[in-house]
Amino acid sequence: MKKRNGFCLLLLLGCLLLSFTACAEEEPSKQADKPGASSSSQPQGAHTHVWQDATCDTPRICGECGAEEGAALGHTFVRGVCSVCGEVDYSTLSPSEGLEFELNAEATAYHVVGIGTCTDIDIVIPDVHNGLPVIAIGEGAFDNCDEITSVFLPVSITHLATRGFYSCNLLSTVVLSNGLTAIGENAFAQCRSLQSVTIPEGVTHIEQNAFYNCYSMQNVTVPTTLQYIGVNAFGGCDQLKEVYISDLTAWCQITFEDNPLYDAEALYLNGSVLTDIVIPDGVTTVVDRVFCGYEGLQSIVIHDNVTAIGASAFQACHNLKHITIGAGVTVIGEQAFENCSAFEQLTIPANVTDMADNAFANCYALQDLEIYGDLTTVGEGVFAGCTGLTDVYLDAGITVLGQEMFKMCTSLRSIAIPGTVSELGYGVFWSCKELTEIVIPSSVEKIGDKAFQSCKKLENIYCEAESKPEKWDNGWHSECPAVIRWQDAWQYVDGKPALK
Repeated sequence: MKKRNGFCLLLLLGCLLLSFTACAEEEPSKQADKPGASSSSQPQGAHTHVWQDATCDTPRICGECGAEEGAALGHTFVRGVCSVCGEVDYSTLSPSEGLEFELNAEATAYHVVGIGTCTDIDIVIPDVHNGLPVIAIGEGAFDNCDEITSVFLPVSITHLATRGFYSCNLLSTVVLSNGLTAIGENAFAQCRSLQSVTIPEGVTHIEQNAFYNCYSMQNVTVPTTLQYIGVNAFGGCDQLKEVYISDLTAWCQITFEDNPLYDAEALYLNGSVLTDIVIPDGVTTVVDRVFCGYEGLQSIVIHDNVTAIGASAFQACHNLKHITIGAGVTVIGEQAFENCSAFEQLTIPANVTDMADNAFANCYALQDLEIYGDLTTVGEGVFAGCTGLTDVYLDAGITVLGQEMFKMCTSLRSIAIPGTVSELGYGVFWSCKELTEIVIPSSVEKIGDKAFQSCKKLENIYCEAESKPEKWDNGWHSECPAVIRWQDAWQYVDGKPALK
């Protein structure tokens, strides 16, 4: 009986061994069919595939080694346009007939100047008319053409004039010419059904109001060639969710009079959403409004080669939690970080000499502030309305605390003014309701009106001056309950002011 049991045990072990060997020898092709799987037959050091999704034109591709798997998805064309990637199948499109044309002054090309007798709802602009190229959409050519639903511009079109497709209420699809260099004022303004637009490479200017009040606009693709976005170019595009770019350096060099990010939820760089941004090395100036209103931004690193941060560069980035300002920055522009209501700590580096109006105004979550260096030009309300600010460190070297600099910093408990400061501006500490005492050093030659107005808990103002200097405004401590202590009434004890 024991021998029989031993034989059965040996037989069971043999079966298990054969099963293990069969699993180990599974065909490499079957192993490869499993995304990210590694085969025992792979060379030592082989990596796990990191698959990128298939597109209309390409199969799944490993982002690490370039290996391909499966097949491309293929296009899904709807009225000549792929509903997935936006590619146009021109073989299915026939040029619209009955459009109105006008010969240019040189008699070398035609402009489309009106819809004429055309009844198409899908407008396909021809590239040739009467043997000459069609190069432009004239001013107001399709103004208020409510029937058209799509527009296709051939590569021959280089100019799209003012109000070219103004208030085409049913226009939902636009395919722009690859030869286009500019989009004119109000070109697609009030096109309330337009949901998406891809600005082709080659376009350098989008003029003011170009897509104004395109209420249904959800995404826009911006080319690397773009240099200028005009005032309200995307104003009123309240449903805009996504902006797509392929080059962050190119984006950082656009002149923004308006920025589609103000309404957008996400900025995509080559398909990946940007939340943590490092300014590219080739950028030396952070231009005005470059990320203005971008809700998706959570952190920004500005490297040491940057010398200036432009006006409204990060204004109203409500989810911005971390800010690193490089050592090379000398200028922080007007409203640069105004209404950034999520970050709690800020360090202004030593080389900053100029902070413009409202640079950090209404940054409600800011609690700890350190300012280094030789600030000589300070605009109005730089930190006004930072209601969470409790602690401020001012390094020796700063010379001016500007007008309303800390106005409505209602949680500010104390601040030491360094002996390099020569001027306190109008309303500098207006409504700093938690301040209880402050020392004004002898270096301060000028104080503006209402410097301490409505500082309701301020009990003592210790002045190193013997009496009021000539340039201190007569109302410098108006509506403030504090007792003014001149030099002969107090002294320093262990570094703190105390009455004699």
